[in-house]
Amino acid sequence: MGIMDSEGFDKWSDTYDAAKHDAPGSLFEKYTEVLDFIFRSLPQPQGKSVLDIGIGSGVLAERFCKSGSKVVGLDFSERMLEKARARLPEAEFVLHDFAKPLPQSLRGVRYDLITLTYSIHHLTDAAKVRLLNELSGLLADGGRIMIGDVVFVDEAAREKCSGMLDPDEFYIVLDKFLPLAEHGGLFVSCIHRIAGHCAVLTMTSMRN
Repeated sequence: MGIMDSEGFDKWSDTYDAAKHDAPGSLFEKYTEVLDFIFRSLPQPQGKSVLDIGIGSGVLAERFCKSGSKVVGLDFSERMLEKARARLPEAEFVLHDFAKPLPQSLRGVRYDLITLTYSIHHLTDAAKVRLLNELSGLLADGGRIMIGDVVFVDEAAREKCSGMLDPDEFYIVLDKFLPLAEHGGLFVSCIHRIAGHCAVLTMTSMRN
């Protein structure tokens, strides 16, 4: 199996933090800027609750913890969570594959911010909407979901980068994803393009 499974991420965990995620010319060249934008989106993080889906080694979550946020991190890689626990002893962690329904331990909790950075592209569009609908039920009043990832405007834009794409990854194509999200009761309130193909989508539930 490829890097997408938990075993692959366990193996990657030893070199993940040293990897050049934002190497010039790569799909993720604005990786750091995406994290910066999401962190700045919570201007008064002290005491706020943050759920990080696909927390990895805790790179983004560390910023929120240091600013006084209450962080819960979810990941399906035990080794990644070990890295995150060492970095963020004050945070809570859940070992779980977000391709499956969310665990009961998360239900009934409400979060001011739910983040998914470079993680949701492992799900098909239908699975994305299913997960986002579940997550929208965990939002506090005024809370929001923020997705930072590679995002294409349309299929033509995606095709131009097809040689750089893993066939087992499903990056957001806006003209397909937005109608699905709306049909699923989700409202994309802001699309902030960082540069290149990196962008941040801010979403809320139409039920809120």
